[in-house]
Amino acid sequence: MCLDAERQLADYRELLNQYQYQWQRPSRCASGDSCVYVAAAPGDHILVAGSGEDAATALLRVSGSDWATLPDGIKARRP
Repeated sequence: MCLDAERQLADYRELLNQYQYQWQRPSRCASGDSCVYVAAAPGDHILVAGSGEDAATALLRVSGSDWATLPDGIKARRP
């Protein structure tokens, strides 16, 4: 990874760690070991992470409008 990309990633992680996120998991996730968690983030974004992750290691960051269209996109691709 180039130094510029490493610095941008470090800045992003520092920014994310400045906020207290209210991580939520689906109600159908009984054990909590293999769940996907979501949290609202500044700037109308949604963070998505696996169990044991935190904001600095979130797997995905999407806009609120993209998040809102996700269920319809999944339903449209069902066989």
